[in-house]
Amino acid sequence: MPPTQPALAAALAAATIASLVGLSTGLTGCSSGAPPRTQVLGAAPGERTPEGAQVVFEVAATNPNREALHLRDVRYEVWSGGTRVFEGERSAEATLPGYATRSVFLPAGIPARTGLAPGAPLRITGEITYRPLGVIRQTLEESGWPALTSSFEGEATPAPSAPPQ
Repeated sequence: MPPTQPALAAALAAATIASLVGLSTGLTGCSSGAPPRTQVLGAAPGERTPEGAQVVFEVAATNPNREALHLRDVRYEVWSGGTRVFEGERSAEATLPGYATRSVFLPAGIPARTGLAPGAPLRITGEITYRPLGVIRQTLEESGWPALTSSFEGEATPAPSAPPQ
């Protein structure tokens, strides 16, 4: 015997409610995961010329979640004695597995005109754009929802490098 019209309507209503509950749970799950934790581990001197010096910061990102996170872009500034001496943006383009830690290396070119003394402490501040892996969060971002970010800051003193040749 085929189902009656009221029975079909009731089944359709129940399926719609179940779908909405599932969708809202999925959306909440996308945004309720914790952001990556970050820590500035240090800075190493790079090439040095009469025009300036390169410093490479190491920032560790730790995923406190079971699900992987996609690290996308890093925007950062380097400060010395309260003066911004560098700003940059770099593509992290890395997948951070669940409960894992990965280092991100951020180069900074410090112009000689800043008067930065060798061995002077440098402060780095910035933010990492990330996305939990999955279609729902990607669809939300493509629809105009803001990207997720995690801020970081720390201080490091690069070891003195050899004078320019």
